[in-house]
Amino acid sequence: MQYDLRKVQLYLDVLVLAKPKVFIGMAQTKFDGHAGHCADEPTRNIVTDQMPAFERWIAAAACVLHGASACGSSPAAGRRNPARARPRAFPRLP
Repeated sequence: MQYDLRKVQLYLDVLVLAKPKVFIGMAQTKFDGHAGHCADEPTRNIVTDQMPAFERWIAAAACVLHGASACGSSPAAGRRNPARARPRAFPRLP
């Protein structure tokens, strides 16, 4: 279900972190139901390892959304989300 939503978002030119993908099986057993904290150390390690890619994506998204002034000296400066290259089906809302 969530994977299908992700495909629709990419088609609609929504900025999404396409890679790396993280799928957490049996997630209901790996998180504390009250506080929402991850109680499973291997899962925490996998998600922690993905944070550098997420940081680069945030910097690249800022460049796309706010123009060159938001790029600064980030390693992602000048990179664009490949999904943004497609023509838009709908005008951008203000």
